[in-house]
Amino acid sequence: MWELQDLMQVRRWYALHLVLCVTFFLASLIINACQFLLFFTIKPFNKTLFRHINYYLMYSIMAQILFLAEWWSGSEVRIYTDPEDMKKWGTEHTLIIMNHTYEVDWLMGWMVANKAGVLGAAKVFVKKMMQYVPTIGWAWRCSDIIFLSRNWEHDKAVMQNQIKEFYDYPYPIWFLLFFTIKPFNKTLFRQINYYLMYSIMAQILFLAEWWSGSEVRIYTDPEDMKKWGTEHTLIIMNHTYEVDWLMGWMVANKAGVLGAAKVFVKKMMQYVPTIGWAWRCSDIIFLSRNWEHDKAVMQNQIKEFYDYPYPVWMLLFAEGTRFTPQKHAASMEFARERGLTELKRHLIPRTRGFIQCAQSLKGHFPVIYDVTVAFNTKEGADPTMLNILQGRRVVGEMYIRRLPLDDVPVDDDKTTSKYLHQLYETKDLLLDSYCNTGSFTKQSGLPSYPAVTLQRRYCSLLNVAFWVSLCVWGGVSILRSASLPLQCLVALVFLLGTVSSCSVQSRLARYSLVLLGTVSSCSVQSRLARYSLVLLAYVGLYKLIGLTKITKGSEYGSSSPSSHSPPASSPLAAPSPPRPTAEGESKKKE
Repeated sequence: MWELQDLMQVRRWYALHLVLCVTFFLASLIINACQFLLFFTIKPFNKTLFRHINYYLMYSIMAQILFLAEWWSGSEVRIYTDPEDMKKWGTEHTLIIMNHTYEVDWLMGWMVANKAGVLGAAKVFVKKMMQYVPTIGWAWRCSDIIFLSRNWEHDKAVMQNQIKEFYDYPYPIWFLLFFTIKPFNKTLFRQINYYLMYSIMAQILFLAEWWSGSEVRIYTDPEDMKKWGTEHTLIIMNHTYEVDWLMGWMVANKAGVLGAAKVFVKKMMQYVPTIGWAWRCSDIIFLSRNWEHDKAVMQNQIKEFYDYPYPVWMLLFAEGTRFTPQKHAASMEFARERGLTELKRHLIPRTRGFIQCAQSLKGHFPVIYDVTVAFNTKEGADPTMLNILQGRRVVGEMYIRRLPLDDVPVDDDKTTSKYLHQLYETKDLLLDSYCNTGSFTKQSGLPSYPAVTLQRRYCSLLNVAFWVSLCVWGGVSILRSASLPLQCLVALVFLLGTVSSCSVQSRLARYSLVLLGTVSSCSVQSRLARYSLVLLAYVGLYKLIGLTKITKGSEYGSSSPSSHSPPASSPLAAPSPPRPTAEGESKKKE
């Protein structure tokens, strides 16, 4: 058996050093060729697009040297700094002053830049002769590196001109449309992206509308309903249930703006495959629960919606997390300490996010839709994503008010906060009335409207039919070339999964048999990869469902109520809904 010492000896072989050097040299020359081509064909017409692409080309070269430090030699860097300062790494332009005492101090700097996610954008002052060095020098020549000649008059002019190039440097973002369309025509990109986003969201919508037969009943002024989908809108909605957001998607789909629906979500969501990556390309606002950082993000990102080519619906859960008894107790303690009106069915709203939205949107978004959602569990199942996936019908009911955004006072933060608190006092009356009587208006005193059940649109059904047909065709094509034992095994697993009602774990075990069946095939590796994707997709689906569960919410209110006040930071998400009284239970369960 090989020991660690043996591996250390292998890494000292000169033959391997030669392989690494040749690999670096050839790879870098190929990258240099790409850089030169882009430098002359794209940069003169679109500097931003060139910089986006060049970021990753530069990273590909520098990461090869970084590999030697981090993985080949196992070197490490220990950082001593203020943790709050460290959170800002990679979020701001920075001038770095560093001592230059050792041979590889610069490499330690690269490791820090890599951790901050800005290695490909790292700039440096170097000797002019360095630009003629193949690989790294040629790459720097295409990357706005500042070359100095030790002649101050000349160098001063070079620095003045070159530093200005950094003022408008873009944040590095991937994805094909960002490179091919958005830099040239942002409006066209958004119009195309609308349908791409809809194609993803409509697959989840299909589960609610067609798979489970769920429905939403709307109580609103008929004249207000005619304006749906014709104006930019800020939506304030209670966040009490696991799938309240999905009911909002159904309303947005009816209004024809589902692909333009925006939301404030936790920053970690941008790393979730499929929906998170799609949001990253779609101007969704990711927040980190650090108010100073989130405030700047909101100010900048909200401006992107001003010139959208179609109406935008922007959803704000002002409570910041879903309702649970523990969070409610902590929230009401906070209300008593500050002399605020206590709420029965909601948490005290977090006002900072709303204040920033009202100030930024006034004059651009004409209205607020105040949405209060509840669920009728006498006619439908409990509102969970797992119930919907298993085909159980969920019945949501919404009371929607259209409020002019011009009525929100924005000159003073206190009056804006007061407006939001009063709005939530009204929402609390609506939801309390529903929990007690099964009606939003019997005890709340607000206007009563006839219920309107939203009709399903065929778009989501056709969208899923297309993708299912494509996947089935691909799967059948693969199975046709598979061995007979494997085909029989897949058929058996499919039958077991459809006729049995069993736990997720046992189903996973059955589907894992597909992986074992690939051994009988001639190309084990390729089939293993294909069916591993099936298994990963299955596991991923249940992981995504897990994110919607109330138990996956924030820890707000998990300790003593007195120690928790709603953090005045970002309007985010996480749950047990308020329970109806005995009178309401006899008529409609929440």
